[in-house]
Amino acid sequence: MAPRALLSVHDKRGIADFAKGLHNFGYELISTDKTAEELRKAGLPVVDVAAFTGSPEILEGRVKTLHPKIAGGILFKRGEAEHEMQAGAFAIDLVCVNFYPFEEAVKQKGGVETALEMIDVGGPTLVRAAAKNFEHVIAVTNPDQYPIVLQALQEKKMDENLRRQFALDAFSSVASYDVAIQHYFSKLSGSPLFPSDVFLHLMKLQDLRYGENPHQQAALYKYTDATLSFADLKQLNGKQLSYNNLVDVQAALELVHGFRNEKKAFAAVFKHANPTGAARSDSVLDAYKKAHSADVLSAYGGIAGFNCPVDKNTAEEIVKTFMEIVVAPKFEKEALAVFQSKPNLRVLEASRLLQEEDLFGHYSARDVVGGLLLQTPDKGEEVFDASKLRVVTKRKPSEKEWRALGFAWKLVKVPKSNCIVFANEDMLVASGVGQQSRVDACQIAIEKAKRAKLEVKGAVMASEAFFPFRDTVDFAALVGVTAVVQPGGSKRDAEVIAAADEHGMAMVFTGIRHFRH
Repeated sequence: MAPRALLSVHDKRGIADFAKGLHNFGYELISTDKTAEELRKAGLPVVDVAAFTGSPEILEGRVKTLHPKIAGGILFKRGEAEHEMQAGAFAIDLVCVNFYPFEEAVKQKGGVETALEMIDVGGPTLVRAAAKNFEHVIAVTNPDQYPIVLQALQEKKMDENLRRQFALDAFSSVASYDVAIQHYFSKLSGSPLFPSDVFLHLMKLQDLRYGENPHQQAALYKYTDATLSFADLKQLNGKQLSYNNLVDVQAALELVHGFRNEKKAFAAVFKHANPTGAARSDSVLDAYKKAHSADVLSAYGGIAGFNCPVDKNTAEEIVKTFMEIVVAPKFEKEALAVFQSKPNLRVLEASRLLQEEDLFGHYSARDVVGGLLLQTPDKGEEVFDASKLRVVTKRKPSEKEWRALGFAWKLVKVPKSNCIVFANEDMLVASGVGQQSRVDACQIAIEKAKRAKLEVKGAVMASEAFFPFRDTVDFAALVGVTAVVQPGGSKRDAEVIAAADEHGMAMVFTGIRHFRH
């Protein structure tokens, strides 16, 4: 008996050539209406499914392939007498199916009726059946597989390993299809923020050079229903990105995104996902120079992020030292020409990522043993509104201090805790990050400012979490810090406020903490 192939595809790319190849290998072709039309146009002999089953399609096409002859022909075990007797005469040896484009349809916002009509029932059923019986049936779900199948048939190498791989791809296609439908109805029904089951639907964007260390492998994925992702990054220069590169890019984007509506140019330099410097200015070149100068030593091999186009003069300044990455919404042609002199320097255009109002996804995730910790992302407060904040000291901040406090509060949200930031109106003077003690973070910031020969006197201090004791305020007062912004909420708030009053400082409570562990 000649082998038999069932073909029923919505995506008809390459289907005629694939069917022609199968026909040349002796396959009998059976197919559903529109796919059959496509094959007949190519001059191929096709048996309609209705003729094969002896049953016409019903319910306006909702039921075409749901029939015992189809299911039995796919699922029966070859070589078992009872199975052979019941279904051997209508054996189907290859199933080529892809599904109605549910995700594309719902993106067009056609409503629930459109979504329901785009839920394929027969297609996933056929694919699951073929994959379940992969030892005997080839499951084909993607046009990219067509040449692989034909070559394997030509070389008589359609072995169990290849069949198993096709089965895996088939089960993956069914799973991803079902998750897309589940996501749609979850949003439609207003499911709880943290439901009992969470289905993460991810699509690989690219393999990375390596993970956190060269002996670790890594890849970049995106949520398939994400409207914004690293797929929107456009690499204009440089070698392939690594895992650590993208972690740094994420941190830089989070900080720069907060300054996207600034009239002034904003630049930040990052190392190991922490800002080593940041500044804003009327000139992008000046903003970068100030950001880089805050910690020249740590900036080596770092990443520069901008809220505005990078020009030639700034590019020439950047390439004077070793930088791994530059990310900005745009780059002038002359700037790109400068960067091309550094073939390893990765240049990333992030115009869409830095324009959209919301950069964050639904969840923030962290890997733990056997699972994930999920939380809502820390969007915080982008607008530093003095009318919504609480001045807790006798002295209120001056207008200049308010501007500096607002700038510092935006900067302190991104670094690792514990974190202390010293800043003036337009520049990060120094920071101490990732310390177990807030006092240590303060002392590190003081030492870094001294090393950079930057003036702390007259600067303000920001802390992403409350001060458990007054000691950090006392240290800051010794070097001339005049105002402080912090969440508040410590048992010793009164003691901390009293310290600020003793030193003539102004202190503002935001009521919002920004821990980053």
